[in-house]
Amino acid sequence: LSERRRLAAQPLGERIAVAEAQLDSALHAQLVDIREFDRLGGWHRQGAKSCAHWLSWRLGIDLDTAREKVRVANALAELPALDDTLRRGEVSYSKARAMTRVANGDNEGALLDFARHSTASQLEQLCRKYRQGQPDDGAVAGPSRRYFRARDTDDGMVRLTVILTPEEAALVV
Repeated sequence: LSERRRLAAQPLGERIAVAEAQLDSALHAQLVDIREFDRLGGWHRQGAKSCAHWLSWRLGIDLDTAREKVRVANALAELPALDDTLRRGEVSYSKARAMTRVANGDNEGALLDFARHSTASQLEQLCRKYRQGQPDDGAVAGPSRRYFRARDTDDGMVRLTVILTPEEAALVV
């Protein structure tokens, strides 16, 4: 009886995997549309504070989730191999989301190789560790601790965090 159940479950497992790949491929198409909608300012024309705010309202999703979709959509434009593998449903959105936080032209291939042989959770851990070894977003190159970071706030404003040398800060002030 257990062998019969195992044999009956195999096609179900395949259908589940194929359906997930199709969902990821469809999500890729949505991300391409989100990127273009953002570029064209369609959200602004409809009175929203940002593309993420529009997505949150229009799709009924959490604002953080909407921000991530916009971020990933825009990042994929600079990562052609990752963009293509998501389009074909070869990697999940969860994996693509993790990789877009750290991927660039130099490491995109290596990250994709790792992604093909890992779970999304394992890939998240790798990307988190990789990012910890990198400067913050917008960081100024070099050994100093100075950096610049811009973050969107819930009300559509932008929060700037800047660490500068005293001389640089005096120029800004």
